Amino acid sequence: MSRVRRDLALLLPGGFVVLAAFLLLRPGVTPDAVRPYVDVCAVVVLALGGFLGWHHRRSRIVFALVLLSLSGATLWWLARHEALDADIGRAVVGVLAVLLPLNLAAYSALPERTLTTARALIRFLPILAQVAAVGLILRAGGPALTGWLDHRWLDADWARWTALSQLGVAAFAGAILFVAIRYVFQRDPIVAGFLWALPSAFLALHGVSRGWDPTAFFATGGWILIGSLLEATCRWATHDRVTELPERSVLNGILHRLGGPHFLALVRVDHFARIRDVFGREVADQVLRMVAAQLQRTPGE
Repeated sequence: MSRVRRDLALLLPGGFVVLAAFLLLRPGVTPDAVRPYVDVCAVVVLALGGFLGWHHRRSRIVFALVLLSLSGATLWWLARHEALDADIGRAVVGVLAVLLPLNLAAYSALPERTLTTARALIRFLPILAQVAAVGLILRAGGPALTGWLDHRWLDADWARWTALSQLGVAAFAGAILFVAIRYVFQRDPIVAGFLWALPSAFLALHGVSRGWDPTAFFATGGWILIGSLLEATCRWATHDRVTELPERSVLNGILHRLGGPHFLALVRVDHFARIRDVFGREVADQVLRMVAAQLQRTPGE
């Protein structure tokens, strides 16, 4: 994959979707007739994404959709009971601003597991534990928690652009940086989906104080994750996950299209098994990526 295509793969379609959501899903822009369908869209995202994640064995997508759906449902429930502007509502938004990006970043780094296995189901336990812990803390001392989350380390002029706490902004910034670094090294379309789902989640929480509908932005993050799942499924069906070189079916198609005389070279990495045994799989994968990069610089097919 060329550098231009890699850059476009990072920016599109996730960046375009987030920008479109920011421009179109704010009060005064979105027609009132569309708002009743936003909640339906959120349910469709959870159901469709959950099914596709289970079918294609992409547990990270399922966990991320659960996190976004729980966050959206919590804020929807608070808004329906007119508690979003109360102390309990501000405390919930502050907690979500810290825990949601950290959880999304953590789940983006987990290896894929089939959802029907016990090890995969255990990964739901941290989500349940956090929900229970936050509920107990809010019930015992919501205002105290809000005061702790609103503690400012920087001058207030640096944080006037958002009502979220500085701790929450730092959590989102750290999570985005972490996921971006992982994408640079792995070039995984699903990691790119997580990268753009984080700004979408930030807009959902950032817009609460401005009257924006958080459900719409959480659903946007869900659509981005579904798109990344489909992109990964299509790409890894024809390309190697480590080197990003075409698989045998693509090679056969290229050979079939060649009309004139051509040469076919076979490349072997000497002592590769020893490198993998001594230095580990990560170093061995880096060696393969280095060789693949050199091969891609070779002119011709």
